Amino acid sequence: MARAVTPRPKEPKEPKQAKEPKQAKEPKQAKDPKKPKEPAPVAFCSFCRRPDTEVKRLVAGPGVYICDGCVALCAELVGTGRVGPRRGEAGGGRPRRAPWEQDLGPEEVLAWLPQVAAAAGQVEENLAGWVGKARALGVTWARIGEALGMTRQSAWERFSGEG
Repeated sequence: MARAVTPRPKEPKEPKQAKEPKQAKEPKQAKDPKKPKEPAPVAFCSFCRRPDTEVKRLVAGPGVYICDGCVALCAELVGTGRVGPRRGEAGGGRPRRAPWEQDLGPEEVLAWLPQVAAAAGQVEENLAGWVGKARALGVTWARIGEALGMTRQSAWERFSGEG
């Protein structure tokens, strides 16, 4: 059934304002056809957050990455013994306390939060990628949940995009 539409009364027009003078446009810079386009980053170092496009090498671990610069720094720290006692000594070469258990001020603690959150986000993104790969290969939600130590329903809700 068609409905009749009543036209609205026209509203009075506002008076025209004087136009501002046009500013000269900056000339467009010509694109250099010889210069290759920068590739988009694929992954970031989980320690320093530099993208793979800014480092020589990025080594992948289970959901984390480490760049050549951070590996070199780690090798230096371990080689000089500045991170704690060496293997065989009291403490076994491990840090004596976790970073959040150390005597830090509020600003130092707050400085750590975005770094840890970024690393957690990267791990979560990688985990979702692996789950997606498993699903593409026909792996059931029950098997994915079992591998992750959760129920199939929890796995589906977290990773299906439908929950």
